[in-house]
Amino acid sequence: MITRDQFLEILCKYPELIDQGYKCHGRDVDLYGLKADMLLVDKYKKRLAVHVRTAPIEQEQIGAIVSCQEAVLSDEAGDINVMLVSDKVPVHLQTALEHSGVAWREINHFQIKELLTKKNDTELLKTIL
Repeated sequence: MITRDQFLEILCKYPELIDQGYKCHGRDVDLYGLKADMLLVDKYKKRLAVHVRTAPIEQEQIGAIVSCQEAVLSDEAGDINVMLVSDKVPVHLQTALEHSGVAWREINHFQIKELLTKKNDTELLKTIL
């Protein structure tokens, strides 16, 4: 089982697990008075505020992510999106997130292990085995 801190470290080093073209521009970023675990930026300067969680995800964690999305929308920040990234996103939470306009991505242990093996990152690989 991967810890949240390990997951965050891997995602920051390899943001392509989330989506191609992004680079990590910080961890624990303040965004409209709320915290995001990491901020990704693409070549077009589009920002993605990422909230990283590991299963089981608790309802109040979803509430904080939705609050972040609402803060972004209320400020009309067209260059920023909010996303939840987790190793497991249950179907009922997927629906709630989509209804609130929050993107989500599920990245499981196998996908992480596969990327670290491909990148020959033995240092990070041994931390999750």
